[in-house]
Amino acid sequence: MNIIQDIIHDTSNRRKHFAGGVVCGACLTVLFAAGIATGMEWKDWSSGGVFDWKDWWATVIGGLIGQVIQASVIYLLL
Repeated sequence: MNIIQDIIHDTSNRRKHFAGGVVCGACLTVLFAAGIATGMEWKDWSSGGVFDWKDWWATVIGGLIGQVIQASVIYLLL
């Protein structure tokens, strides 16, 4: 499965990762969302889990979409 299908057919909490990325990207930037994603996955890895790249990508893709929303709102307001 690719990442978009994983987000749609939620096998873990990727929808939450995606939604959190959208909020982070809309309020701040996609780079902030990438930092948050790295921190969340680092926490999982350091507590004995695995660094799940699909969760990381779901957060970053959500951040990218949030950044596009932010830029669109700014463009429409100016």
